[in-house]
Parts: sequence; structure tokens; C-alpha cells
Amino acid sequence: MEKPIFIVGANRSGTTLLRLILNSHSQVAVPDELVYFRGAMFHRAPTHWKVNTLSPEHYEIFVRDFLDRNREELGPLDLEQLAREIVARGVAEGQAPDMRLPYKHALESWARHYGKVRWGEKTPGNIFYAAEIREMFPDSKFVCMVRDPRAGVLSMQKASFYSTDPVINALNRLHFMTEGLKIMEAAIPAEDRTIIRYEDLLADPETTTRNLCSFLELDFEPEMFRYYEKADQYMKAAAATDINAAAKQPILQKKAESWRSGMNTKDVATVEAIFGDTMQTFSYDVEGELPNLPTRASIWVRQHYWKYHMWRNRQVPDYQVMHGFLPRFRKRAGAGQSLSSQR
Repeated sequence: MEKPIFIVGANRSGTTLLRLILNSHSQVAVPDELVYFRGAMFHRAPTHWKVNTLSPEHYEIFVRDFLDRNREELGPLDLEQLAREIVARGVAEGQAPDMRLPYKHALESWARHYGKVRWGEKTPGNIFYAAEIREMFPDSKFVCMVRDPRAGVLSMQKASFYSTDPVINALNRLHFMTEGLKIMEAAIPAEDRTIIRYEDLLADPETTTRNLCSFLELDFEPEMFRYYEKADQYMKAAAATDINAAAKQPILQKKAESWRSGMNTKDVATVEAIFGDTMQTFSYDVEGELPNLPTRASIWVRQHYWKYHMWRNRQVPDYQVMHGFLPRFRKRAGAGQSLSSQR
């Protein structure tokens, strides 16, 4: 059985927790997220994955670059041996290998290393490449994680690689939960995709996981809930001690409502205003407080700023604005104010 499993959704939605739970199944292997489908890896649009115009020399460079970029994620595999296998397999097939081969072979090898028969991959942004992935793997299964936008934005603001601007973070998140979801739903048949709310996984992990196993055609195994015992083994060191440290602990239901104590009322109103009816689509209740006029003006300005940067990077489907509003200007203004205060 191949039927690869793709875990997708907005970042900070519990995709790592779900990956670790599935990875604790006796048959499933899901490594940390790989960098593959972005255009920079292909040197072309991913839609052209079937046609490899690279020379043998450049193809080998591409393979080695892919493996090197994911060195930590694919450990403890012998990447030199893996590169030779991928290149040799392409030559043995008697034609230029397509761009699926490096990705597929690396994931199959990772699964075999752990004695697993079925592989998966957890990269949230792959929701925007669902059509290409489905073409590559016609029997693939997609699991999309969603989370209360207020909790998701709060979590993003705590992550060092995102800005602390709730508007920018909310817009990034909305893009995944609307445009990304549309792409997945258009590309993946209903019987091969499912949506899991992070809150449902925390509130009733056994029922949620049993339903997921049924969808994935797996037997439920209680060992899946002991994922935290080996979490360090399957996580990058930096993530295991920082943004995903909580994934090394048993499931805590109280995390679902952490935004109530961690987010001020202004930011709550901001996120709710940006998401609008989308929150109710996923059964998240709205507090109902409307942002005041200055906050609405701030949202409007930042929306246009966000749209401009998304347009500039439109060739990257899963692009996110990772910086706050006018970061260079604010940095210069802050430096000037500091100098003034010293005079």
C-alpha cells in the first residue's frame, strides 16, 4: 500500500502534533517538513514536474541540493548514498527522470529506515500544491488541520519567524484557510481529503484519531498517544526546544482556549473582523466586539500593504508576509528617536 499522507493547513494549527501522532503508528512514517515544491527548488513551476529538461549533471546538482537543504529532516539517512540511488534510478529507467523521483525516493527511504510501509509528509504550504501532488500521487490522502484563528494568530506572534503584527498574521492565515482550501478541494476528491479541527483533537483525541485512522484505512493503535516519548527523535533540534516544545508533552485540552488569556481584546476584535464569516464556516464562535475606527483604519492600510507583497511574490503560491508593516521605515524611525533622546 502506498497511499501517501499529506498533512497541510495554516502554520501553527497543530500539524506537528498530528504528524507525531501518525508517525507513532506502526505502519506510518512522517518526517519533519521538507522544502520541495517551491519554485526555487524546481527552477521552474511545479506544474512542469513531468518534464525534466535538466542535463544529467544539473539533475544531480538538483538532487544533491534538495537533500542538502533537508539534511536535518532526513537524518539519519546516508544522503550521499541516497543521492547516488536517485540519480542511478533515473538513468536505469532509460529516460530523463521526472521531478517526482527525488521527493518520492527520499520519503520511501526514510520510511524504510524506520521499518514503516507507508510514508507521509507534513508541510503546511503544500495545500497550495495539492493539484501537482495529486498528479504525482493519484492515491494520496490529504489531512487539513484548522485552528481557531485567534489562537493561531497568537501562536504565530510567538514564533520568531513571524512578525508580531496581528493583522499581517491574520491575513496570512486567512489566505491558507480560504484560497489554500479552495485549491485542495478542487484538486482532491472528497473521499480522499478530510479536515480536522485542532480543538477537536485536543478535546477528544481518541475519537478524532480513530476517525482519522478510518479515513486513512489504518487500524487504530493506542501507542499513537505515546508520541511524546520519542518526539525528540523525529523533530529538528531547534523546533523541539522552541516553537514545538509543547509537542513533546501529552495532549493538553486547555491549550485550545489559550488565546482568551494571552490575547488582548483589541487583537481579538482585529482577527474576528478580518476573518468574518470564515470563522463560522469552521464552527468558531465570534465574541462580537467590533474594532474601533483607528483599528479599522489600521487594518485597511495593512491589508493593502499585505496585498501588495502578495502580488509581488505571486509566483510563489504558498508565500507569506513574514515581516510587519513597513519594517525598514519603523526601524529607521526608531533609530532616529533613539539618537534624538541621547542628545
